[in-house]
Amino acid sequence: MKLMNGIIVIFIIFLSLIAAQTTLPGTVNLLTDIKIVYLYDRTDRIDWALIYYLAAENGCHVDLATVKAGPGYRRLFYESDLYDLTSSRFFIPDTSLTYMDTLADNLFGVYLPDIVIFSGSFDTPEMQSFERHLLGWGYDSTAVFSIKKYFRRTSTPAKGNVYFKARQYAESFYGRIEKMARAVSEQLPDSDMGEVYSVYESAASNIAPGADSPSFLCGIDRFRFDRITEKYIASSVKRAVFRQNRERYVSHLTRALESKGLTRVTSLLDAVEEMKKIRQTYYYQIGSIDSTTPVAKYIEKTLTSLSSAVFYEAGVDYKGRLSIRETAEGRKLKFRAEIDNNGFMNVKAGWLEFAPSWSDSAVIIDSTWAEVTPNNSLIREYTIEVPPKLLKEAAEESLVFRGRIVCAGNEVAFEYRADAFERSPFAVEFVPDFLIVKPFPELQIDHLVEQANLKAIITKPSEFSGPVRIEVSTPPGVFSGAYREEVELRAGESAVELRIPMVVTGSIGTDRHEVVINVIGDGRTLASDVARVRQVEYFIPSDKKIALVPGAGGVTEDILMQTGAGYGIVSDRFLKAGDYELYDMILFAPGAAAGRGSLDVIRDRLKGYMEFGGVVIILAQPDEWPESLFPVSIHAAGRKLAPGEPKVRDRNHPIFNGKAVVDITRLLKGLSDGHSAYPATVFPGEKILEADNNTALISETKFGEGHLIYCGLPLPEMIRGLDVEAIKLLSNLLTYSGM
Repeated sequence: MKLMNGIIVIFIIFLSLIAAQTTLPGTVNLLTDIKIVYLYDRTDRIDWALIYYLAAENGCHVDLATVKAGPGYRRLFYESDLYDLTSSRFFIPDTSLTYMDTLADNLFGVYLPDIVIFSGSFDTPEMQSFERHLLGWGYDSTAVFSIKKYFRRTSTPAKGNVYFKARQYAESFYGRIEKMARAVSEQLPDSDMGEVYSVYESAASNIAPGADSPSFLCGIDRFRFDRITEKYIASSVKRAVFRQNRERYVSHLTRALESKGLTRVTSLLDAVEEMKKIRQTYYYQIGSIDSTTPVAKYIEKTLTSLSSAVFYEAGVDYKGRLSIRETAEGRKLKFRAEIDNNGFMNVKAGWLEFAPSWSDSAVIIDSTWAEVTPNNSLIREYTIEVPPKLLKEAAEESLVFRGRIVCAGNEVAFEYRADAFERSPFAVEFVPDFLIVKPFPELQIDHLVEQANLKAIITKPSEFSGPVRIEVSTPPGVFSGAYREEVELRAGESAVELRIPMVVTGSIGTDRHEVVINVIGDGRTLASDVARVRQVEYFIPSDKKIALVPGAGGVTEDILMQTGAGYGIVSDRFLKAGDYELYDMILFAPGAAAGRGSLDVIRDRLKGYMEFGGVVIILAQPDEWPESLFPVSIHAAGRKLAPGEPKVRDRNHPIFNGKAVVDITRLLKGLSDGHSAYPATVFPGEKILEADNNTALISETKFGEGHLIYCGLPLPEMIRGLDVEAIKLLSNLLTYSGM
């Protein structure tokens, strides 16, 4: 009799939900506030059909979790916004009460779940201890969020309270179930579920007798807003106002779920506006903007869910990726934001702010807006300074990025939260991280392409071994050739080199594009990097012989190599005793003069070289160097230039008007983009570009038939960012003979 009752209940649920299949993921999760924790010890025991029923069809938030033994506490986390589904794998060194409490705190977050489901009788001591810990959890009947029911899957039908038609679900919706499982797990469900029913027994219940029934969701409030306002707002009049607001909100939401296309998006946007009014009314009533109260948290969470639904229905996808990089300037946070418009309408995007846990106020990191047309993406990358002592790598809401998108004339906010940020010991780096492409001939040939190569270096802990997946994404007009998509990393190695062949076509245009590489292991991004690609006109004859005195970083060498310039790297011995006449020019890269105090003998040699027509170019030197090194006196200091400070003393000079014509206004605008310049007092020297009354950014000193040019602009770094005017200026500098 118990079995038949279960069959009837499930059959009725099944038919009603087949009729509700027009409700799509991304929107259905607005239907309920119910939260479920599903615990398993083996992936083959996960009842994916039940997870699909709860998450995709009923909109419940489901947290899948398992606990295993490990040398230290660790959490691997996966998330699917589409289904409001998460998956966590915890590792603990022992089953002490401390670790049990930590597991529960990390898994539950701010709100306790309504239901806990055990996938069966657990075999491991870790899962057995966690089950006992949760079954002993205290119950507060006055709490808005508390654990109401516990279920355990059983192989004994006579023990069952709920009988779920798993096989019928698997046969009817396997494609959808597989897609959902793939979002958070590497173990895909078996299409043959075996048993007709998956049977669950009630392990415990905190619902009063008579109010419960053989069903997972019966007896649990789907919406908590009224209960939250009743608990935290004393005035019945104020509660009545909120109840009316919520009824209007639900009507907009209901209309959205009954419609399609633009009408659905518009109705969801109306629901967003109604929830914003509720938020405004609440903050007005309490007299302050306090987002930490239970009512405010509920409102903000609802707005976040609404925003996700709007993005889903409009075909807009927001992605954020974080990594921490140790640089010469210290620890920096790299954040890559991507907006993909796969919908049917134009959207505007780009505004972004950063709200770290160590600051009382958010910092706007991008205030520009950009139009994103259908089937296009907006990708931007930001590097942010992070105080080493303040970064909370495993703290809730430690790193929050907030952005806005304008859709159908309405502004919708979104957030990216790194609640449990884990710094990866892996890194991947493009070397070099830029690619200069010379313009294609103006020929009507569709298959005109240029071959190029990018090199990526993966660094890792020496003891790590295992497979990783390499993912390279390219912009339109750029294609990656055959490269190793699966790499087996071996213990004992600390670095692995990858060569990625590229094909660039004429359709790349003149805009700057990005190539992205991701190293993926264990279902998560371990490291990522970005290389920039741009088509730029430059004129550097390959027969020009350049002696390069190398500096730090190697960027100057990368530039000369990519532009096809004829250069050779010279040693200190060459500078002391080599034949300078073998070269048309001697180029000192940034940092080349540092630590060369023993080379003060080259001063007279450089002067004699220039008197017979040789050219010496000294690029900005960030470090101090011996005053006696060069045949001119150079005193430089790095600093940010004030707006409008640079003045052009000789606008007609050949370095601005060679084969490539430099737009000086754009050049100086590019200089202000976060770069430091190195203006210097050069004596003797004639100013070409002046920083102030005493210092020059570019100066020329003539010696007989040759000359020396000091350039205090950070040209290599500007060119690394593919600044067009900087590339043109360097091209002119390398071809200018002084005549």
